[in-house]
Amino acid sequence: MLNPSAPSAARQAFWGVLNGRTLLVALGLTGLVALTRLLSWWGSGRTQGLPSLAALTQALLLPAVLVLLAAASTEAFLARRPARRSDWGWRVGVVVLCFAFVSAVRTVWMRAPGEPIYWGYFLSRTALFSLFGSAAYALLVLGRRDALARRQVQSAQRQRDRLRTQQMEAQLLALNTQIEPHFLFNTLATVKRLIETQPERGRQMLARLIAYLRTSLPSLQGQDSDLGQELEGVRNYLELQQMRMGARLRFDIQAEPDLLALRLPPLVLATLVENALKHGLGPLPQGGTLVLRAYRQGAGVAVIEVEDDGQGFGPSMGGTGLGLANTRARLQASFGTRARLDLEALQRGVRARITVPLVS
Repeated sequence: MLNPSAPSAARQAFWGVLNGRTLLVALGLTGLVALTRLLSWWGSGRTQGLPSLAALTQALLLPAVLVLLAAASTEAFLARRPARRSDWGWRVGVVVLCFAFVSAVRTVWMRAPGEPIYWGYFLSRTALFSLFGSAAYALLVLGRRDALARRQVQSAQRQRDRLRTQQMEAQLLALNTQIEPHFLFNTLATVKRLIETQPERGRQMLARLIAYLRTSLPSLQGQDSDLGQELEGVRNYLELQQMRMGARLRFDIQAEPDLLALRLPPLVLATLVENALKHGLGPLPQGGTLVLRAYRQGAGVAVIEVEDDGQGFGPSMGGTGLGLANTRARLQASFGTRARLDLEALQRGVRARITVPLVS
């Protein structure tokens, strides 16, 4: 039964054997053999009729190229069918036949008229060259198999990396799909309530919301954002909420300039800020202050903190809600296990801390 991709496999097998590299190796080996023979003749004092190194190399190279051509044809033939144990018999047989043919031609060509054929020398020479030729052929085949196995392993690794990336992108997209309605629904509910109770403030807030969405929505369609974009979105969001809460909401944003390009999943900071407002500052009649900091911790770690001086931990503050759970999952999907989201109870309020590695 032939291999369905037999023609392509046969061509690859043929040129895998007969290529520039194998021809250079054959040239080098024949040149080395020619040099050793010349030195042997020179050392024994047989200098009359001594051929040149180039002539002797050329004479030896022709049989080597013939064997390579036969080996390439054999590999092309064997590639057209499934591998069998008998394939090695084909290879050894081709090498023996090639060297027997070359030895026979040289014996007949170089024999003087009337000189007998020395069959013992002929057979021993054929056997010796067949042995070395079979060993070289075996090394060539095993080397090609090893190179093929390495390419297959590398291809499989690239395929696994592609699948892992696609899976990660699908996971991030699914998580973003859950986060976006959660974030926007709460904001639109506030706008709706203001329009019903304070139409002018509601229209102002709606205009601010439109401006906020115009700058924030494009990043939601991407796989990630950066700290600078996230902070801009958070500032717009807090200004929206400040219109609702008035003097009850105060905020401060502090970030080291060289961290603004840090890549982050979209809306991770907005989720923490919304959580602080909803559970920390919102329930208090006097409101409070929200502080957002971004700074380096050591050489390879960035820390982002969202801190409020609100009512602190309560029944709904365990870090297991949809927003916080998705934030953890999205951070780990982007940065792996080195990313963390921790909640810390303060004397007044809560500090949410994101820790991510700095990727150069």
